[in-house]
Amino acid sequence: MVNDLKERIEYYVNGSKSRSLCKLAKDSSVPYTTLRRITQGEVTSINQETAVSLLRVIEKPEAVIGFIEKHYPISGKAFKAFTSKLDHFAKRDILDLITDYNVWYVVCMAEKKEGVSKATLIRYLGEVTTEKVLTRLNDAELLEQSSETGKLHLKNKNFSTSGSAPAGLAIIRHITLCYEEQNRAEAGHMLANLTCGWNEKGLTLVRETLKEAAIKLMDASQNPEYAGDTTCAFGVIACVLDR
Repeated sequence: MVNDLKERIEYYVNGSKSRSLCKLAKDSSVPYTTLRRITQGEVTSINQETAVSLLRVIEKPEAVIGFIEKHYPISGKAFKAFTSKLDHFAKRDILDLITDYNVWYVVCMAEKKEGVSKATLIRYLGEVTTEKVLTRLNDAELLEQSSETGKLHLKNKNFSTSGSAPAGLAIIRHITLCYEEQNRAEAGHMLANLTCGWNEKGLTLVRETLKEAAIKLMDASQNPEYAGDTTCAFGVIACVLDR
């Protein structure tokens, strides 16, 4: 697996004079020292998150999925479920922008089929913040305005943020800011947590259970039967405190 990734990195970097390990480190958010150790054969294993962060920059989605399925078969099914139906991975400019709550909110609203009006954004974010966010998104050429309705749309809706842990964690933080306690009994709202001791078999059960829920929701999001104009965001996270 290490040699496979090493060869892909070297092929990518040598493919253009504008590429380098330093630039790849910046584009992937993988430390330069880690990249150097991989290319110099100083590591014997690489965690999936690091591999995906690199591959999502240097490979097309189908190649990334193939790599994960081959070298990380246990988690490969979940990764494929979240990426195989999407055209490509979010570019670095999108990942950098959505770490900002207000930008993420506008992107989510503009991602809807019907788009979003500027007036709606102003109602939720205020005029000054809305103007700043729209300027950032327009500078990055991520938005377009309908000539018929005047609503704002995300130019490319079919992308995945899978494989970027910083982006995923940022989005989960954003979701917590949107949570409305007074509406927790209504459809689209849920809040639950559990912290306790597990053995390895139990930890596997936790991972598989949460993974199955995430995959089920991902599949449902592609089903026209459930398509609508209300945006609901969910995030799944679990961590082992002892490690």
